[in-house]
Amino acid sequence: MAGAKILLADDTRLNRELAKDLLEMEGYQIIEAISGSECIDKARQNKPDIILLDIELPDMSGLEVIKVIKKDAEINSIPVVAFTGYNRNEEGENFLAAGFAGFISKPFDIKKFTQMVAEFLKK
Repeated sequence: MAGAKILLADDTRLNRELAKDLLEMEGYQIIEAISGSECIDKARQNKPDIILLDIELPDMSGLEVIKVIKKDAEINSIPVVAFTGYNRNEEGENFLAAGFAGFISKPFDIKKFTQMVAEFLKK
């Protein structure tokens, strides 16, 4: 889904830059956020097609952010993918139970990253 708007919320600059570069090469429009509150604000302003959400953010956790998103009728239908260093199976199950569409583990596989995002956009 080239041209899709992706909100990328991660407080680590290198993670954001690498993900942004890879996604822009595929034709996606990237909106960046570095905190949970900024992610919520930008989701409301921009209505992205998908949100890639880090779990460890400086002001609130990704789990807190998704609770706010899921309660907001304007943005609760936007799929949210956990973009995280947590990668054990039980953590993945916790993310799904919290309302995430799925998760992408960091460090991510550069060759598979854009394919994974494309799959989430199709759902």
